[in-house]
Amino acid sequence: MKITERKLRKIIREQLIREMKFSREEVEQYIKDQADSYRSDPTMTGSTMRALLMDDFMDDIGAQYDIKDFQDLIDEVSIDTPAPGGLAQEVPTLTPPKKYQQKSGTKWSP
Repeated sequence: MKITERKLRKIIREQLIREMKFSREEVEQYIKDQADSYRSDPTMTGSTMRALLMDDFMDDIGAQYDIKDFQDLIDEVSIDTPAPGGLAQEVPTLTPPKKYQQKSGTKWSP
């Protein structure tokens, strides 16, 4: 089995994290820092950020702490706000004009 450099880095990172012991304050700061980094993405929504924060927590800290202990903080920092200019904007309809519909009355399909 060939291990890519990326996979090797991930394995090393995960092992180092498992060996580290984080204080509660360090975990809280980690969650806040991750949330701040996600906020820089203009397409990020609160629900997406919440899912990413939970995933990060389980990947990096879940072996040491129970996620229930930090659920309120994750919910607090990932308050759902619409992304300006992002995916929260109205999406134009993709229904083709009537001239492309079939005569039988069914809508056109690709």
